[in-house]
Amino acid sequence: MKKSDYRKFIIRTVNGVDDFASMREVVTRRYKAHSRRKEGNASLILIDGGLGQLHAAAEAFGIVAGH
Repeated sequence: MKKSDYRKFIIRTVNGVDDFASMREVVTRRYKAHSRRKEGNASLILIDGGLGQLHAAAEAFGIVAGH
């Protein structure tokens, strides 16, 4: 673990408490910035949560979950 690589995000587009929308926003913001810097693709991305969080992250990547 390398704490300097940890990221914290302030949720900007979600009103109230919506864990799935928050996950979608964070994944979208993180990997748009990642691709702008042309750092290459990550070989592994861990999503902490349940099936709903996984589906929200998959949506952010443009992956249709279950297909």
